[in-house]
Amino acid sequence: MESPAQLTPAQLSIWQPLMVNLRGHVNHLAMWDYGQPAPVGTMRGTLTVSGTPAAGATTATITGGAGQASTTLKAGDWLQFGTGLTSQLVMITVDATANVSGVMNITFEPPLRIALSNGSAVAWDRPVAHYKMVNSDFLFYYEPGYLTKGRVALDLLEQWG
Repeated sequence: MESPAQLTPAQLSIWQPLMVNLRGHVNHLAMWDYGQPAPVGTMRGTLTVSGTPAAGATTATITGGAGQASTTLKAGDWLQFGTGLTSQLVMITVDATANVSGVMNITFEPPLRIALSNGSAVAWDRPVAHYKMVNSDFLFYYEPGYLTKGRVALDLLEQWG
């Protein structure tokens, strides 16, 4: 994750505590794709898993109820299965359309790390992955009024419980 090229003191006051609060390899950062916080497709509402996809699966059935009939998810859309540190962020790899009951068969990557239970939560609004810093080294270079000498960058690795 990288900041803009120059940070004002107000912007720096957000970045510095973020980096310090991660405490190196200790705390998690829950982060979503700021460029696409919601699907390009039209499926919304309260979504759940229908069935019990096994660990290693790259397909699942989800439902949003009859109110989601004919809605879509597009390749490149993000979903989050479950909540907390055992959740998983996946990307839809094949366009999908819900049937008249609001049930949709989806294909995604990466494969599931753990099996999902029937009724598990599926988040579409700002779905997150959890990250930890790879190392705890970071430097800030100042010039009056700005952080200089490049961007603030965090080297992150996805971590799950």
